[in-house]
Parts: sequence; structure tokens; C-alpha cells
Amino acid sequence: MNLDKLQITAEHRSNWQAIDLGVLMAKRWYRPLLLSWLIPALILFIPLSVWFYESPWIAMLVVWWCKPLLERAPLFLLSRYLFNDDPLKQSGYRSLHRLYWFDMFSALTWRRLDLKRSFNLAVTVLEQQKGSARSKRCTVLQSGCGSSAGWLTIALVHLEAVLCIGFIVLLVMLMPQHYDWAFMEPLLDHPLLFEHIYNALYFSAIALIAPIYTACGFSLYINRRIELEAWDLELIFRHNMQKRSSNQRSAATLLIFGVFGLFTLLQPQPLLAATMDQSQRELAKESILQTLESPPFVIEKKVSEWSWPDNQSDAPPADVPDWLKNLGDFRGLAEFIESIALLIEVCVWIAIGLLLLYIGKQLYTQVRQNATPRPERVRDHALPPELIMGMQISRASLPEDIPAAVEAALQQGDQRLALSLLYRYSLSQLVSLHQIPLKRWHTEGECAELAKRTAPQDISLCFSELTRLWQQQAYAHQAPSDTRIRAMCDQVGRLFQA
Repeated sequence: MNLDKLQITAEHRSNWQAIDLGVLMAKRWYRPLLLSWLIPALILFIPLSVWFYESPWIAMLVVWWCKPLLERAPLFLLSRYLFNDDPLKQSGYRSLHRLYWFDMFSALTWRRLDLKRSFNLAVTVLEQQKGSARSKRCTVLQSGCGSSAGWLTIALVHLEAVLCIGFIVLLVMLMPQHYDWAFMEPLLDHPLLFEHIYNALYFSAIALIAPIYTACGFSLYINRRIELEAWDLELIFRHNMQKRSSNQRSAATLLIFGVFGLFTLLQPQPLLAATMDQSQRELAKESILQTLESPPFVIEKKVSEWSWPDNQSDAPPADVPDWLKNLGDFRGLAEFIESIALLIEVCVWIAIGLLLLYIGKQLYTQVRQNATPRPERVRDHALPPELIMGMQISRASLPEDIPAAVEAALQQGDQRLALSLLYRYSLSQLVSLHQIPLKRWHTEGECAELAKRTAPQDISLCFSELTRLWQQQAYAHQAPSDTRIRAMCDQVGRLFQA
């Protein structure tokens, strides 16, 4: 993963801005993403439709259930396009087999109905995580953006249904009104054909939405990675290093461009010709606008009621076949909507009943606890973390005499080791002595913010200054003076004594 080739600006965005960026990514690489989803889906859909011709719903159900597998190839391509990498490099039968086979059973069983599938798919496909490692990784990444991934799935599922209904309405609207529909009558004797047509329309709707769904979930994942790993800061540091190395070449280039610019300024400019061209363009623009604002380009007609084209009667034309008139009534759609509404009503009443039971149980528990007081139990505090940001902070990993170890590192000229010892010792004392709830995935900024909210003021100010010195040394490679490190060591030893 080369961040220098990243095709988007590495900056932290809100969840909805990340989803909007995913739509733009899908628009840019829509054709390869669509084909990578469509080709395996057709290989699965067409044979099943032929094999289960008498039961068309089986073929559509299998394709719909296998959507988590079909979305893996578009995600793989998108991850390569985003970093300007060749997706065909190091690809073959083994890589393709591993792409679809890896963790396939769990993806098609208990995780099939996961609303955050588009977000978690990158952890499975790109990071190759499964089992408990995958669960822990998803928990860390979903903090703050998991609800957006769930609403993304709900919104695009409804969009698939709307798009399928739109295809049906479009076919009805495109049928000519004055035409002999006798050739359609033999097809009415085969109702399975209409079910296969509906399957094809729904399959097309899923295929059109799949690249957008995958790209939006991947964009949320990339946005969370940028936030946790500070890609924007890393790129800024890289650009600063490159800028330092190219200062001399830039000076020579600026000198050459300055000489050429001076010669260009000394040459006469064709002001009269430019003025004439500008005036001619203005006249042509005014003439075109006047022409477009006059008939036959502009015809205004006020219509205040619905009517059939070329026929002002309220009834459809008499030559329209009966089966087409019945199709326009959408009776089957109305019955389907009534069934869905009844199902939703039943679910709402069940949810209300469960909520009332939960409230009653909580009230009963509270009343019982107040009536019969129980002896307080000693709560087991969670063990403090021994690893934060990849650094060991346990007392066993630190030397007994911190000031002596810091002085020895300074005598050897290793300011980074000295600051590392001070920073790790401060984290260990904050966790063990002041009971600050630090986690192993917290960054330097998050640790400083927690210390500012929970620790005493003098300790939080000292830790904030130590964090700033450590970040300058670790990321910008700017080491403070030995005197400053010794002063910070004295201050840390004075404030963090048990």
C-alpha cells in the first residue's frame, strides 16, 4: 500500500461525506466494477434459471444469498484502483480461488444478514482476517461509523426495489398504444415466463446498485483508516522531506522560467485582435440567445389537468387489449403492498409488547433491589493494558531506575530512546496509579485528551508537553536538546511518584 499513489485526498471526512466520496469512486470506475460483479453472477444465474425453470424464485434467491461473495471482486478492484495499482498483477487462478473461498462459510451463514456488510467486507477480503481477530478488528473500526454503514444497506436495499419497480413501469410506458397485441396472447398461457422476466429485471437492479454499495462501504472503511492511522500527517511529512531534497533543483527551474517570462513580457501583445475577437463572441452569444428564446424553440403551454395523449377522454383507447388494461391497474402490486403493511403492523405490535415486557422487568428488578438490600459486591476492575500503540508499558518491560536509564541513553546520543522511556513510564503511571481508562488502540492525541479530562491539571499539562516532544521525535524526527529531556525527566519523576 503506497500512500503516495493514493487517488483521493487523505483527509478525515464525516460519515456522509465518505459515502458521497464512495459514489464518486463508483462513478469513476463503474464499468470494471459492474463487469466484475456481473460476470460471476451471470455464470450463477443463467444455469440456475434453466435448471429450475419451473421454480424461478430458487435461482433469484441463490443469487441474492450469494451477494457477499459477488461483492468481493469489485472491492478487490477498487482497492487496486484507489492506490493506482495494476489489478491484474500477481493475479491468477489461485488468487481468484482464495478471493472467493476465504471465510466463505461464515459469510453465507450467520453473517449473511449483517447490515454493516459493505464496511466489514474490507476486513475479510483486504486484511484477510477471520474469527475472533476479525471481530476485534471490526469492533475497533466500527466506532463512530457503524450506524452509517447500517443505514447505507437499508437505503440501497430500498433503492433496488424502487429501481425494479421503475423498470416494470418503464416497460409499460414504452408499449405503443395503437398496436395489435394479438401476438402476446400465446405468452399468457405460460405465466412462468413473466416470473423469469421479473427475475431478470430484479437481477439488473441488483447489478446496477452493487458497485455503488461496495464503493460506499469501502469509502467508509478508508475514511476510518485515515482517522486511526493519520495518513494525512504521514503524507505531509513525506512531502516535507521531498521538498527539502528538491530545493536546489527548484531554484534553478524558477530561474529558467523567470528568464523565459521576461522575454515573453518584452514581446508586443495583440490587444486589438483580442478585443475584436471578444466583441464578436459577445455579439454571437446575444444572437444565439435571442434565437433560442423565440419560437419554435420556446413554446409555453399551461396544462392544469391529466389527459391521454391526442385524446381528451378519461378512459383509455378502445383498441388497447384487456390484459394490458388489467396490467395498468397494478392489482397484484396493491395486494403485495397490503401484505407488507400487515406484516409491518404485526412486527410493530410485537416490538411494543417486547418493550413493555422489558420495562416491566426493569421496574420489578429495581423495586426488588430497593426492598431487599443486598451486600455490595466488589467489582473486578479490568486489567490495565500492557500494550498501547505497539509500545510495552508494563512495569516488567521498564527499567527499575528510569532517570538512570534516561541519562544512559542521553550519554549514548539516543534521544529517541530517552523520550520513549519517559513516555512509556508516564503511560504506565497514568494507567496503574491514576486509573485512567486507556485502551491499546488509543493514539497519542487520544491519550493526552483522556489525561486532560481525568488527571490533575499539573500532571495533564506535563503529559501533554511530553506527548508533543515524543510526536516531534517519532514522526518529524526533530529531537529536543538533552537539557530539555533532563528537565522533563525531573518533572515526570516528581509528578508521577506513587
